[in-house]
Amino acid sequence: MTELTNLSDEQHDHIEKVGQLLLRALDEVAQWADAQLQHEQRVDGPNETARISILASLAEVRQGAELLRREPAIARVVVQWQQPSQDSKTFLICRGAAAGAPTVEGGAVASYRSPIGRLAEYEPGEVATVRIGREECTGKIIERQGWSPSYSDGLWDAKDCAYGVEDWQRFIIASIRRFIEDVQRPTTDSPLDDIFALAEEAENVLHERHRRAIDRIALRDQPILNKHQGEVFRMPLNRRVLLTGPPGTGKTTTLIKRIAQKQTLLELPEAEVSLVKSAGLDDRFSVQDGWAMFSPTELLTLYLRDAFNREGVPATGHQLKTWQR
Repeated sequence: MTELTNLSDEQHDHIEKVGQLLLRALDEVAQWADAQLQHEQRVDGPNETARISILASLAEVRQGAELLRREPAIARVVVQWQQPSQDSKTFLICRGAAAGAPTVEGGAVASYRSPIGRLAEYEPGEVATVRIGREECTGKIIERQGWSPSYSDGLWDAKDCAYGVEDWQRFIIASIRRFIEDVQRPTTDSPLDDIFALAEEAENVLHERHRRAIDRIALRDQPILNKHQGEVFRMPLNRRVLLTGPPGTGKTTTLIKRIAQKQTLLELPEAEVSLVKSAGLDDRFSVQDGWAMFSPTELLTLYLRDAFNREGVPATGHQLKTWQR
């Protein structure tokens, strides 16, 4: 028997307002990404080396736009900065590169792989410190939502939306679009209709622990990691990492995120970009096959290929190998 959440009027109003922002933001970001993909850019450079570098950068931007068109955003975070200011700020977090993406009604767009993306790894009420440029910023997470974008019949939806607000009980909304439609449905004088409406809402809003029970049953995509995994995959390029633990603890997912982040200079913090340039390794970041991952079975390599593709990282048999091979 599914345990259900009873929402207050305040929660209804908040979810409806934020949900409308989310759906509009998903549409705006997807339209922007589509426009970027249709726009042909001229490539000029003083020499062949410069031209190759520009082509590589454009390819990275295009790859990011393709990912944004497929998944415009996967999370929303509201942070109350404590340092260096007292302002609150809303961010829409996307899976891949977001260079040049506009600020939309739902917030400023940022890549999960960027330093700002770390904010999505913290629970509402927790304090996070991230480096933005050369400045360390500390803030309290006021609210956070994470979801799976879904596009159907010309409309975006946020499915399985994990809804967290400070001092609220955590819950999952199966469909934000459906929630808004239920809230806006005209009221009737029929008690039976009211019962059916409440039953539909109860089916759409689940306790978070019910969703966690489902997560244990099936191997699901994990676009946002927890803050401990996030700290690991964001370690600098010149750090060697050894992960140990039983199956299902996120070792492979963490390494996939690490490879995805280290693929392009666009995703790296300034300190790592300086490290790469000082070592004269800029050209390595235009090479898509400069990595390899080994797995125990061929079946797992198929899962890895799908997981890398979701991150916008091309993965072939050249990069994915079994230990035996």
